[in-house]
Amino acid sequence: MENARILWVDDEMESLKPHLLFLEARGFSLETVNNASDALQRIQEKAFDAVLLDEHMPGGGGLELLPKIKIIRPSLPVVMITKSEEEGVMQEAIGAQISDYLLKPVHPIQVLTSLTKLLAGAKLAGEHTQNQYQQEFRDLSMEVNGAQTFEDWVRIHQALSRWEIALDRSGNEAFVGLLKSQREEANTLFSRFIERNYQNWITEEGGAPLQIHRLLKKELVPALRDGKKVILLVLDNLRWDQWKVLQPLMETAGRVEEEGVHASFLPTATQYARNALFAGLTPLGISKRFPQYWVADRADTEEGRNAYEEQLLGELLKTQGLQDISWAYAKLTHQGSERKFLGTWANCKNKQFVAVVVNFIDMLSHAKAEQSIVRDLASSDAGYRALTVAWWENSPLRTWLVSALEMNFSILLTTDHGTIMVEEPVKLAGDRDLTTNLRYKQGRLMQYNAKEAVRFEDSEKIGLPKRALGEAVVFAKGTDFFAYPNQYNYYAQHFRKTYQHGGISLEEMIVPYVWLKSRS
Repeated sequence: MENARILWVDDEMESLKPHLLFLEARGFSLETVNNASDALQRIQEKAFDAVLLDEHMPGGGGLELLPKIKIIRPSLPVVMITKSEEEGVMQEAIGAQISDYLLKPVHPIQVLTSLTKLLAGAKLAGEHTQNQYQQEFRDLSMEVNGAQTFEDWVRIHQALSRWEIALDRSGNEAFVGLLKSQREEANTLFSRFIERNYQNWITEEGGAPLQIHRLLKKELVPALRDGKKVILLVLDNLRWDQWKVLQPLMETAGRVEEEGVHASFLPTATQYARNALFAGLTPLGISKRFPQYWVADRADTEEGRNAYEEQLLGELLKTQGLQDISWAYAKLTHQGSERKFLGTWANCKNKQFVAVVVNFIDMLSHAKAEQSIVRDLASSDAGYRALTVAWWENSPLRTWLVSALEMNFSILLTTDHGTIMVEEPVKLAGDRDLTTNLRYKQGRLMQYNAKEAVRFEDSEKIGLPKRALGEAVVFAKGTDFFAYPNQYNYYAQHFRKTYQHGGISLEEMIVPYVWLKSRS
């Protein structure tokens, strides 16, 4: 706050001398003018850190002066000071982009508080966040080491994510590094937890968390049976932390009525997790009941693995006695298809149920591996979150969401899996039919360091179809990814610090679901 330049515009400056002395004693540098024309001239001549602006002045009031100030200095904070308590005046001032609003008579402490909030608020908030995290670091570490249940891990993941978001703007690399090491420790222990418990989740529903193949039966089906109009909005690859930074934007459209998490499927890959979501079945269950809709996980079947989502969703509705409802399905892979979908929305808006899959976030994560500009912009999770927000702010789907809520649709927003920025390649070799994903491998004769992966001997016991006898499934843990020994340097150079999914981590497996409803 030392030497912050403040321009105070008021036609009664004589009565404000005690305020000026009070602020100058606290390091502010103040200049005063008593009319609008002099204020504009001073703002053109000199850079100020903030303006205190009286609403009522002879020859032009503050509301008339404010837009002229914004033309000259768009980012200059302006605090409006007025005698008026009329709601219309306040709304007009807020609409004209004031930074704060004070009612006369003002006390010097009020002015000091407002200026401190504007000029040093971010710095003070960052310091406060750092202090809070430092105080809670030990407690969070104890929780990580004592976690016994999926619910424990949900609380830990959410706490770590909240701190990551809060520390995004602090700029303190020491705290960011400390938090990163705490998450790495958490992911190591979470991988052990999954290794011990995951098979029981699949074979015994008792004690299992809400897994992705049970989500629609629990959340969507009851709403449709009640006759509600529902949109299922699946944002592919949406992590819990990404949802939290999108939430304020979503809440400008509607109200979050319910918020929860579910456990994605292993592998945390689209073929397995999203098909399980729509079918309400494990991948093994899909392959047995609807073999015509299951495509084997092989290198030559990359394009067809999610070609039957609409059919699987139709089968789920049929088994739940909802085959007669009117419904529609759409998959949006880029902004062009988003706009095309909006063009066909008139044909969907009278349906009771609409399922919409949006692949943008998944495409963003994969683009990081292929395009250097995306790699630079998303060089950290903070950058990845920022890109997610920038996409939604500019997506045509944002206005569509508002209109859908106004049409009395309830929106069930969820995802199939999350993703993680990988750091360390670990060597793995096997037969020629190994699956190609960097975070999991299914195949025979696999050679690797047993400490660097989680192995399940029988794929069917974790709900996956067998491709051949003698196959096992292994999953990368934390930020590791698999690399073939004869191509190790290529994999290390090309894929390190890219976003991948398919393995075991808090980020990939603990994912959100949310009910959004109209505020009216």
